[in-house]
Amino acid sequence: MRPIARRRPTAAALTLVVVALLVSAASPATGDEAPLTLDDFPALTDDVLTNGLFAVRDYSDSPPFFTVRPYDPDAAVRTVEQVEQVQDQTSVTLASDILFVVDGSDLSEPARAAIGALVAQVPAGATVTVDGHTDSVLDDAHNQGLSERRAQSVAAAVGAARPDVVLDVHGYGESRLKVPEAGEDLADDRAQNRRVELHYVGAPPATTAPATPEPTVGPAAAGPYGEAGLVDPVPESGAKLLAEQTVDAPGRPGEQLRVGVEGLDVRGASMRLRIVVERLGGSSEPSTLYELMDDHSLTPSVADRVRLVDYRTLSNTGQRWSTDNLGLSLVPGVPVRFEATLPAPLYTTEALAVSVDAGWPAFEDVPVTWS
Repeated sequence: MRPIARRRPTAAALTLVVVALLVSAASPATGDEAPLTLDDFPALTDDVLTNGLFAVRDYSDSPPFFTVRPYDPDAAVRTVEQVEQVQDQTSVTLASDILFVVDGSDLSEPARAAIGALVAQVPAGATVTVDGHTDSVLDDAHNQGLSERRAQSVAAAVGAARPDVVLDVHGYGESRLKVPEAGEDLADDRAQNRRVELHYVGAPPATTAPATPEPTVGPAAAGPYGEAGLVDPVPESGAKLLAEQTVDAPGRPGEQLRVGVEGLDVRGASMRLRIVVERLGGSSEPSTLYELMDDHSLTPSVADRVRLVDYRTLSNTGQRWSTDNLGLSLVPGVPVRFEATLPAPLYTTEALAVSVDAGWPAFEDVPVTWS
């Protein structure tokens, strides 16, 4: 069974004409019969054309909220640190998703250098508290150990850069969640909870937030529904994947999925991520991607491990610029394509890390195509 193509409206809507067609008893074409055309349906009656529900609707005076949905790239670009100061107390929150690979605690050289720069202004002799935190996925013992290892790795980077400060290191596992993990934004909530915090008395670090790139000349990358506004099914011959892995389906215990990256393309101010998902077994009945993900949406992200920047799917008022998780059904053995649009990278790079879901290992060093 091939996935059904779904049509989505364009971003700029001026006037929408809605016409109701009364379907006759004509049967669909079979065999060598000619396909149905509009001439096979009965003519529209005056009752239909003048009905307030079905007649022409003019949206030209509607508020922009109903006609144009802007997607602000700033909200989808996240650097590794968030700095907060209350009186003389400085807190620096480091995003674990950017610093570490999934379930890992080793820091890269760029990560250690960035942490060293963040503590350059800490007063000599000051005490720097390093607290590791995780989300609530997996069990308490696992999360406790992971938070301790990550805190120790960050503390080692701080100590290497500033041997003149006193370190106080703790791991709290999932016992001190920053935000509750519930609702449609579950993936974002968990990402906020996966963190390492630095606390000290003194001036905050001098950080410069990178600017959002200006669009280059030319059209933006095709949206998640393709240039024609349709979800493109994966060719029967299969898609050529840059990387793939087999993972467990969170919402179907014992069932596995084949997940792969088909492409990561940058055009103008946007980046198009194409992912292929295939059920490897289980019931022959269709299941939506939302159900397979244990009733939460797939929210892929892309990370620059060198510049320590994370890119997430563009969104606006709960609407994500990606394939509809509820509308994308899968049956075993039939690969389908999931697409998401993210901000273009702030820095020119040959490869980025792609996280399809925070519970699965990320694809490291995925080639980026620039056009």
